[in-house]
Amino acid sequence: MVRRFFFQGAVGECSILLSSLLLHGESSSSALLLRPPPRRSPPATTPRHGLLLRAPRAVHPPGRAPQRAPRRRVRRVGRGAFFRDYAERGTNAMLWAALLAVTWLLVLRVAALLRLWALGARLPGPPAFPADPGLAAVCRGAGYLSKLHGSYGPVVRLWLGPSQLLVSVKDSRVIKELLTKAEDKLPLTGKTYNLACGKLGLFISSFEKVKSRRESLKSFLDEKLSVGASGSSFKIIQIILDRIDSITARDFLDCRSFSQHMAFNVVGSALFGDAFFDWSDASAYEELMMTVAKDACFWASYAVSPFWKPDYRRYRTLCAQLKILTQGIVAKSRNQNGVLSLIDMSSCQRSERGIKDPCRGVSLLDGVISSRCLNEAAEGALSSEEEICGNIIGLMLHGISTCANLIGNILTRLALYANFQCQLHSEIVAGCHESSELKIDDVLRMKFLLATVCESARLLPAGPLLQRCSLQQDVSLNSSITIPAGAILVIPLHLVQMDASTWGNDACQFNPNRFLKKDINFEDILAAVHKGSNGINLFTEECDKTESFLPFGSGSRACVGQKFAVLGIAMLIASLLRSYEVQPHPALSKEMESLVDNNSLHHLPNPKIILKKRSI
Repeated sequence: MVRRFFFQGAVGECSILLSSLLLHGESSSSALLLRPPPRRSPPATTPRHGLLLRAPRAVHPPGRAPQRAPRRRVRRVGRGAFFRDYAERGTNAMLWAALLAVTWLLVLRVAALLRLWALGARLPGPPAFPADPGLAAVCRGAGYLSKLHGSYGPVVRLWLGPSQLLVSVKDSRVIKELLTKAEDKLPLTGKTYNLACGKLGLFISSFEKVKSRRESLKSFLDEKLSVGASGSSFKIIQIILDRIDSITARDFLDCRSFSQHMAFNVVGSALFGDAFFDWSDASAYEELMMTVAKDACFWASYAVSPFWKPDYRRYRTLCAQLKILTQGIVAKSRNQNGVLSLIDMSSCQRSERGIKDPCRGVSLLDGVISSRCLNEAAEGALSSEEEICGNIIGLMLHGISTCANLIGNILTRLALYANFQCQLHSEIVAGCHESSELKIDDVLRMKFLLATVCESARLLPAGPLLQRCSLQQDVSLNSSITIPAGAILVIPLHLVQMDASTWGNDACQFNPNRFLKKDINFEDILAAVHKGSNGINLFTEECDKTESFLPFGSGSRACVGQKFAVLGIAMLIASLLRSYEVQPHPALSKEMESLVDNNSLHHLPNPKIILKKRSI
């Protein structure tokens, strides 16, 4: 039964196979194959007996669509996947590297912050509170620091923020060591000058980067005031006195504006020479410069420049106008002064002899450019025209601010103290020949005049705080005090220069005679500076007053123009008092005199003075 079933099935399959072969015309030799052999594509043409025969077309059953043979795929899938995988791995590697770098920087920042907290906690001072005043509030008055020093001693630390540490020093001995070791300026100071002046190289934080420029500028200023220099170097004195005749046509003078105008002309003539007096845009330049200087600190306090504010964009426009005017006076000075016209800014080939000749009437602009060429030509890249313009604006702003403050204070004191003015006038008349010009040698012999200038600078310095910092290294003092790097170091000048233990019980009163109690030889001032001293030494022996007299700073970062300012202003006051008498305005009442005695002059409204022509 089973055999019969398999036999019938085999016979049926064979019959079906034979019928299909007969329909397609296949030979019987392939009938025994249960599977058809794989189809091979016949050649396009088959030569037979010299004829080209086409391959027969495949016959498809009716009702069935022909199927196309699948194309062979090019093996590019592997290469694309490789490149995609390579790009993904490279991107991941870069992201990991960036993540590790940012993490490392954050770790270093956190470590530096923890170190700042640890070293700051060792210094005496109040605990940190969120309501502690900032640096601006501390600078506005010395009352807060005075209370802190009274409670915690001569060295006090104050937290201005989580990463801002302020250290105030009052002890004169510690101050001397501190100013010697802390050589850098606050970064905010450099940012302020960069915003107002543009690119510049004189007013930057790092002392090492500005050291050579400061030495060059100091040398030129010292040569301008060397003993024996002709009176033509101070031609400005007579020109300013001639302008006073037109100013005094009014009933009174605004002391602050008059002092600012005097300082502007003094500094401008020193920088640009005689070309400054013939400049038609001098008045507009002065007004624009004072406007830029007034708002510079405010806009520099922003961490990110507020370019979206219209007032900021307007301020930047004023700064651009100031630079254009500065470039104009620089070009005018070069064209008018024969020495400046010979300067080649590309090669900067100048002899040292041309710089050290103070009797030729060369402007300070010549000295700035020439000294730059001498000191930096060997270093490669030279300063650009933009940097020279920025340095000039920075010198103008800094010089006008310092000189105007000192001149205004002296004029106010002379108007209030008629006895000191009479004593000064007598000394000036006795020290000068009747028909001769006032010279540096004459000023050096006027001890009471120099003492008056120094006493005015002591009572009202240019700023309430003398600021320093050390950007890279900690400051270790001999008194086992370590101040961390980056801390803001301040010296409250009002507390130091009016300390009763150093200056006596009348430290807050105006008394130039306190500088005459010692054997002071003012004729050695220039010699002391040429020997490498950092400032003007008014005392022949070591005492606390030398270290407590800091109107121009001290140490390696002291003001390079302090001798130029003191002697130049002394000569200006002497020339002024020879021809005019400074009188107080009737509105200057007794109440103001009492405030002056209490050293509250910086809180007073702008005083009014009268210049009366002396009868010769």
